[in-house]
Amino acid sequence: MRKKNGILALIILLCACAQAPLGINDANLAPVEISDQFPAGQLKAGVASVDVSPSRPQYLAGFGNNRKSTGINDPIFARAVVFEQGGQRLALVSIDAIGIQRHHLPQYFDKIKEVPADRVIIACTHDHSAPDTMGLWGKVYAVSDGRDLEWIEYLASKVGEAVDQAAKSAEPVELVFGKGQVAERGVVRNVREPQWLDREVGVIGIFPLASKTPKAVLVNFQMHGETLWGENTIITPDWPGFMRKRLEEMSGAQTAILFNGAFGAMVTVDNLIDRNGNEAHTFAEADRVGTAIAETANSALNSGERIKNPGLFFARKIFYLPSDNPLFNFFSNTPLITRTFYRGHLQTEVNYIRIGPLEMLTFPGEAYPKIGLNVKQNMTGKYHWLIGLADDELGYLIYPWDYYNRIYSYEISASMSPRWGGLLVEKQALDLANKYSK
Repeated sequence: MRKKNGILALIILLCACAQAPLGINDANLAPVEISDQFPAGQLKAGVASVDVSPSRPQYLAGFGNNRKSTGINDPIFARAVVFEQGGQRLALVSIDAIGIQRHHLPQYFDKIKEVPADRVIIACTHDHSAPDTMGLWGKVYAVSDGRDLEWIEYLASKVGEAVDQAAKSAEPVELVFGKGQVAERGVVRNVREPQWLDREVGVIGIFPLASKTPKAVLVNFQMHGETLWGENTIITPDWPGFMRKRLEEMSGAQTAILFNGAFGAMVTVDNLIDRNGNEAHTFAEADRVGTAIAETANSALNSGERIKNPGLFFARKIFYLPSDNPLFNFFSNTPLITRTFYRGHLQTEVNYIRIGPLEMLTFPGEAYPKIGLNVKQNMTGKYHWLIGLADDELGYLIYPWDYYNRIYSYEISASMSPRWGGLLVEKQALDLANKYSK
């Protein structure tokens, strides 16, 4: 996220539609944990892609305020995959959006009929050229809600449509697991500490039985969706859209779905330099970068290992993060902040998914690559995925020892606590993985 004023941004980050939190237990703030080993048997999977492009101008998320869309270059989507085994289902959703906060999720879950809400994870590609889904980027900074509530309702209905379509289309499949590395230059970079960078592309190919052509390819990669910068007013999914399109062309897949990873503080596009010595922030550049990631993903798919009926396991931990900021604690007792606090704590979650040799962990925000790489190193599966912006958007998650590092001054201005990244979110995720990994 990019904002002009950190304190006000964090206040507004917690504002927007007031709704009851998900999975609240009781006043003691004890964490809630659920786990489910799906029954052994035939693995089924279905996928769906639904166009969610708006029909009228929208305030665009990311960068500055009052940036209203003037057209659509290529559609934005809600894409879903539903895994089914032993009669139980798990849905993973990826939306071309900046992020969705936890207290807004019931509006989306209410539209889903075919998968229980506690078995649905909604993540976002962190697209900076899509409509505002959080309310931060309206006409006047820190005053105007940038969300078009009619379009938000439409988006929620389309998410429900995507999940239900995917569930109804589930068929017996085999999975191909693979991974690769993008080039060292020209795709992704860390502009804060260049040496901390995860260039891995993870893939899951979903193949109908006996088919040589995938029904879908799921991709895990970590980078801000911001090839196009603040001057752009044309709606686009940015490089994720081009990556999906090119990968579908290369692999023959019906659908490609991106799940963004640990891209916070500040993992972004390694733009080419134009003839004037400036970074190229163009649609052609988004296509170039997306194509490069698609090529790596397709290569990983072609060299991956094919597994029939891998076991499916799911665990979720709902827990509470303390607010260390007295300003937030004060405003949490006023109408300004509508996201509910409990004794100065905020509710969020992490999730652990195991599919055969692959382990996934979800994060409720933008973990920076130090956290991402450390978590991957401590996972025991053969393949490791991190999915960021999953069922929440808490902003940047960094280690406490970097919290006062001057190079992270912008990220700190858009963060609520030095403890949230490493000492809390990472710990909760790794505890979950260590408890349930084989």
